[in-house]
Amino acid sequence: MNLLEPFIALKRVLQILKCTDCTMQHLLDSASTLRKAAAALHEFKFLCAGAREQNCAQYWLGRLEEAKLLQAQGQHEMAINLAKYISQNHQSSEVISDVYRLVGKWLAESRSSNSRTILEKYLKRAVMSAEDRNHTYNYVRSSR
Repeated sequence: MNLLEPFIALKRVLQILKCTDCTMQHLLDSASTLRKAAAALHEFKFLCAGAREQNCAQYWLGRLEEAKLLQAQGQHEMAINLAKYISQNHQSSEVISDVYRLVGKWLAESRSSNSRTILEKYLKRAVMSAEDRNHTYNYVRSSR
């Protein structure tokens, strides 16, 4: 999705310029790219299931991308539930702060949870995990 953000911005520019034909072509190209990304994610999941590598970081990063895709497709509840599942079953310092941050953000956007709960259960944990990861990174760098 980060790679597509400039294309999304381009869509807005084309709309402002009232270039309907260009906007339509751009949307068609974007839809094709997103479809291919979804297919790649599906293949990734298939490979992980075949390898039974559910404890590797790549598996969990793939599940996080799946949650992001669900959110982008408007399947908010499924995205939130998948991200919660990831937060309960994978505690890698690389991934967990992003998971907590996204769950908190998505719950706030959907207004499906109390703001205090979001802050305590997700956003504070996201900050603490990020700080722990940063502290570990700095410790490793200073010990070299």
